[in-house]
Amino acid sequence: MTILLSFPLAVAAWGFLALAMTRHRRQLGWSPASTGRKRALQGIGATALALSLWLAIIGWDGVPGFIGWVAMLTAAAMAVVGVLAALPRKA
Repeated sequence: MTILLSFPLAVAAWGFLALAMTRHRRQLGWSPASTGRKRALQGIGATALALSLWLAIIGWDGVPGFIGWVAMLTAAAMAVVGVLAALPRKA
């Protein structure tokens, strides 16, 4: 069960980290985030990544969990990049 939650958390984390970047916010047609909002999005993204790692290590026991988490991070990043690339550019 914990492994199933680890991947969506990694996707959400990459999404939050992408939304903290001005370039991706402009791509979505959003205004640049304030410094406080950027820090909040970065904090949420980092927390989600840490929670995702914790769940992977619990689910797969130690080193295999870490290796599986790195593989999940790759797949999650590719999913976020794919969505951003598929969206029409607003700016």
